[in-house]
Amino acid sequence: MPVDPPKFIREDWPFPHWSATALLPSWKGHQSRRDLFGRKEVYKASDGNVQISFAPIKGDCPPSKAELAAVSWVIENEASISEALIASLFTKYRIMQDLYGYSGDEKNELMPDIASVDELRSLLRLNQVYVHRKQNEGLPYSGFLFGCTWEPEHALGILMHGSRTMEIGWAETAFNEVRGEDGGSVPGSLIVAPRKVFGWPPDSREDGWIKAAGVPLYSPLEDGFYRTAGAQFSIVGPLISEAEVRSVFTEPFEGRDDLIQFYVRYNGGSRSSYGCFMHCGAADHRVPRNELDKLNIEGFRSIPRIEGARMIPFSNMLLHHSTMERVYEQILEMKAFLNEHIGIAFDHSGRDLCISRKSGRVFFMDWTERQDSPVEVATSFREFVSRFWNTHYGPVH
Repeated sequence: MPVDPPKFIREDWPFPHWSATALLPSWKGHQSRRDLFGRKEVYKASDGNVQISFAPIKGDCPPSKAELAAVSWVIENEASISEALIASLFTKYRIMQDLYGYSGDEKNELMPDIASVDELRSLLRLNQVYVHRKQNEGLPYSGFLFGCTWEPEHALGILMHGSRTMEIGWAETAFNEVRGEDGGSVPGSLIVAPRKVFGWPPDSREDGWIKAAGVPLYSPLEDGFYRTAGAQFSIVGPLISEAEVRSVFTEPFEGRDDLIQFYVRYNGGSRSSYGCFMHCGAADHRVPRNELDKLNIEGFRSIPRIEGARMIPFSNMLLHHSTMERVYEQILEMKAFLNEHIGIAFDHSGRDLCISRKSGRVFFMDWTERQDSPVEVATSFREFVSRFWNTHYGPVH
């Protein structure tokens, strides 16, 4: 018998969205010492109540009847979804142990050998469920976001289609928009976190090569500015032409040529060999707003050849921008900011660095505290790279 959907309420922080709380009995009594990112917390048992939101978030539009029906379906079928989800994760757990490579006491604490699903559940805590607006074959997609012991920074996300497991990855796997090309089929490998993509990361940063493209990151004769920048990348984005960069930055501004040449050489990328679009959740790694001169820039977003394409393990600059425009379309000051600015980089905690496509000035932008943002951190792209990329190397994990 269909269940009634929970009551959704509109929330404004950190941006307009709709959420509700629902009881998922399969997770009731589940005990954990972990918070969202897997660190220890007060020992307590879950009462089975979980927050439910929609993905992707689309501003302050209330949920439609079809979306509420999808939520009801997920709640009504949560037992079969839970059973399939945990069985898939258990099946892949041994492979994931090899990929993470823990050993000794660290392995015993974070990712021990297990013999049952119940043992696996003891390493997890369900924190959020995302019901996707996209459906396929009459069944909704739902994303489950867990804290887990073995991934203290990026958490664990699992995407389901009906009662089938589609993908296992970092947190964003649960809430990223399901792409249009997905036909409801289960991929050959469920594990899709960026560090698991074949061929990544490159063997070493010192090689100065993206082996898939077969071109050097920089040459000994390169301008020192670009040579120093290239030495900071662990992975860089796919090849792109000057014309493709200019198509994004169409208006002349101070430092545009520096930006164009930077992107022709690197097209975004990250210091981290783990990828460009998930970020650290450790509070002690977050640079306070009053100390922005100490920002740790983790990487640059990449320009795609096709605007909506997934760019694992890179962060698609245009897709990120269109997402922000959709989220803030009802907030006039944010809409005006996004009309002129685009996020080109991100810090260690995932906060944006946006450049004005009219002036070339670079601004720090924390979308969760938008009332206090943006804050100018550089008057030009070259100044930004020189101050925050070429000289800052980020915290050691």
